[in-house]
Amino acid sequence: MKNLLLLIFILFIFNVSLFAKFPANYRISGSSSSKDSKFMVGAKGGLTFVQPLVLQKFNVLNPLDNSISSSGIKKYKPFFQNIGYQYAFTALYKLNSSLDIRLEPNFTTYVYKYNTEYSWISTGSDAERIDMNLTHRQSLNYLEIPVTIRYLFGSGTAKPFIQGGAYYGFLLNAIKTSEKTETYSNASGSSTLNSEKQTGDAKSLYIRSHYGINAGIGFDYDLTIVHLTFDLNLNFGINSVTNEAGRYSNQQYTSGLYDIQDNIRFIIPSVNIGILFPLNKPSKSKIVCLK
Repeated sequence: MKNLLLLIFILFIFNVSLFAKFPANYRISGSSSSKDSKFMVGAKGGLTFVQPLVLQKFNVLNPLDNSISSSGIKKYKPFFQNIGYQYAFTALYKLNSSLDIRLEPNFTTYVYKYNTEYSWISTGSDAERIDMNLTHRQSLNYLEIPVTIRYLFGSGTAKPFIQGGAYYGFLLNAIKTSEKTETYSNASGSSTLNSEKQTGDAKSLYIRSHYGINAGIGFDYDLTIVHLTFDLNLNFGINSVTNEAGRYSNQQYTSGLYDIQDNIRFIIPSVNIGILFPLNKPSKSKIVCLK
């Protein structure tokens, strides 16, 4: 996260310094411009928001009729509470003045959270019960390779665009953090029996790759020597990321937390800013006053 914040800070300062250096009624002019460049390279960073889409539910504790138990059902947090980050290298090739194709290998962290609850109630006259409340946070690190086609509208300095493409990701690491609280209660009152926090490796719970399609909108701002970009993107995961063969493999989670993974895929909105450098910069530049 620190690396992403540093990247965003550098891009922001670079943007501000460009505008601060030249008054509003001046612009940079040269014998060539970024429009003459077919290739551009740069960097990009932003925030990700994960919405898990449940394909099939699973539970450690099930009633005898094999229906899913109401106790232990995962309550997933909405996407705006599942904040991760990503940063990327961008290589762009212009097909024409309005159409380009981009390759953006990126390192991304996806975070999603859910809660589970279990209750054991006695049949005696004391109305005794034990409640177990658990919060789960999954953090998955991927190396992703998206290929995106972008179409820009207009011919001015600031151009809106739409984009779409496909991506393929390789799982690098997965960490699970859980907090468990056990409470005992009866007719006389309640007390906390146990409270603990666990963090452990969860890579075996997920398959090694995920893939999907993406679409988005944004703005491209041409400053001649660089392009600044802002986009809102949406990744639609096609495959389930859960490793079905390893669902019950980690006893720390299955017996200690009564937790196994549902079959899920991801829908991932993201907000990004970036900077692009044309490979053939203007050979001669001068400041022109705009009357």
